[in-house]
Amino acid sequence: MKISSLSPRIRGFTIVELIILIIVVGILAVSAYPLIGGRSGVDAAVYQGQVISLLRLQQQRAMQDTVDNGTYGFTVSATEVNAEPFDNELTITSDNSDIFTISSGYGTYYFDAMGCLVRAVPNNERLCGRTEIITITADSTRTVVINEQGYIQALN
Repeated sequence: MKISSLSPRIRGFTIVELIILIIVVGILAVSAYPLIGGRSGVDAAVYQGQVISLLRLQQQRAMQDTVDNGTYGFTVSATEVNAEPFDNELTITSDNSDIFTISSGYGTYYFDAMGCLVRAVPNNERLCGRTEIITITADSTRTVVINEQGYIQALN
């Protein structure tokens, strides 16, 4: 029996049909994954990026301000991180009851003219030479590190 004499039903798919099928299945998988997989880790990653941006902005402001040293910083509580002096547009808030933690404890922190971290209470304790960690716990855990020299970076 010759191959050409077989009916079209028996011959199978062409390579073009297979490629189109793979592309369609891929598009369906990519669009359906967020519905199935959820937002696991997305909220924590978003908060992490926002906190890093806020801290770097405040640090740059403090280093550029040669008149009023110690006026730019941030306040950390269980549910939010605020810019100091308070600016409602620079507030990162969560509905979670305990999403933000910081290794030195909740409170107000400032940056000095060198970009080093200073804790307002007690007695404007200078934290340069120590690593401070802000932990963000939403669906997953992310950390923001302010290292000994004042460099702000993300971990994980």
